[in-house]
Amino acid sequence: MPAPKPSRLGPLRPNRFHPPRGQKQVYLPNFTLTLLRTPFSPPNCATFITPLHLNKLDLKDYLYNLYGIKVLNVRSYVQQARVRQDKPGARLPKPQR
Repeated sequence: MPAPKPSRLGPLRPNRFHPPRGQKQVYLPNFTLTLLRTPFSPPNCATFITPLHLNKLDLKDYLYNLYGIKVLNVRSYVQQARVRQDKPGARLPKPQR
């Protein structure tokens, strides 16, 4: 029987790709999602207020990795603020992040 060829990858070690328990780094998001109460929506739909830089894929990934929710589809739109005329010299409100 011929000798086995040496493997380039080396022997498999258990938990090679997972860090030991208690040493896993946790990354927290730097944005805020606001869940809105929508009484007339079906129970399998949710409405969120999100920052403008958050896209659909980010939202799906966030909900799956944090809460384990499998999202089928995301509908999004940007709601334009009302146009208003300020008084001269009045203080302007701070923009929402």
